[in-house]
Parts: sequence; C-alpha cells; structure tokens
Amino acid sequence: MKRSDRHPLSDGADGQLTERIKASDQRAFGELVDSMEIQLIRLAVRYTGQGKLEDAKDIVQEAWANLWEKRHTLDSKRTVRGLIYTMVQNLSINFYKRKQRRAGEPLPAHGVPDLDVLADKLLDDKIVRKHMARWVEDLTPLRRTAFVLSRVDGLTHKQIAKKMGIKPATVNSHITAALKELRLRFNEL
Repeated sequence: MKRSDRHPLSDGADGQLTERIKASDQRAFGELVDSMEIQLIRLAVRYTGQGKLEDAKDIVQEAWANLWEKRHTLDSKRTVRGLIYTMVQNLSINFYKRKQRRAGEPLPAHGVPDLDVLADKLLDDKIVRKHMARWVEDLTPLRRTAFVLSRVDGLTHKQIAKKMGIKPATVNSHITAALKELRLRFNEL
C-alpha cells in the first residue's frame, strides 16, 4: 500500500480517524503520522533552513507529542490533519522567531520568508488562522479535497487528478476557485 493510499480523504473518514485518536487508538495515530510525517517535515524545513533537518524533525515530533497529549479534546467535526499542520506551522514560526532573536536580526516585515502574500498575512494573526480553518471546511467537498491535497499534502495536480478521478485541469480549476474564495473571505475581515 502506497503512503498516499493510507490516509483518508473524505471528511467522514477524517472524522472517524479523529474519533479513533481521541479514544487513544495508537494504530490510528500511527496511520496519521505515517501519512503526514514527510509533508510536515518539509513544512518545518521552510522555517529551519535546509541545513537544519534535525531541528525540523524536532519541531514535528513536538507537534505529534502535543497532539497526543490533547487527543481527548479533539473535535471530530474539525480535521485532525489541519490541526497537526497548524501545530507544526505555529511551532516552526516560533522556532524561526527565536532563531532571529538569538542572531540579533530583525524579523522580516511580512513574517516568515518563502510563503506567498496570503500565507504571510494569515500567519501574522491567530484569529485569522482560526477563520481560515473554518473557511477551508466551508469549501465545497471537491474544492476542499483538491485544496488540502495540494496545500497540505503537497501533491501535484497530476497526483490529485488521479486520486480524485478527474482531469488535472479540473484540479487546477478547483484549487484556483478555492484560493479565490479564501482570498475574498480574508479580504472581508
């Protein structure tokens, strides 16, 4: 079984996974770790730098530990994948800020490097991040699935098309529409 085949894509399956983890099912937790570990390490490396792979792995490990400690408070209506992604993102940002302070360098005006403008704005404000998670959940199922597979799981349009049984151009349309909708909602704040 390929890594990408192991994790569920539908909200219902993700909710079931969340419930299993909430019930202290170590196997379900292991499935989540197996399906997301590489993407989360890649995310953390964006903040730690390529030469700091061990720091990135430490950040991800801390996020997993935090998630396991908080498992009893998980909400099955929320995606556990989005939660762990957000946890790694927040820990990575904190790592980056501490690194900048130790080096005596000022933080960039827009937060963390290598993220697009929308991500920079979203990372600056915890309230907006909470809204963003809800907005992603409010997307139509196809848009949400394409968006999460692209932005969270890091799959290519071709991989997403195969997984969803649609054409790559349709995947692009779903992701473009999702981004447009998210930007509109962001600008309404």
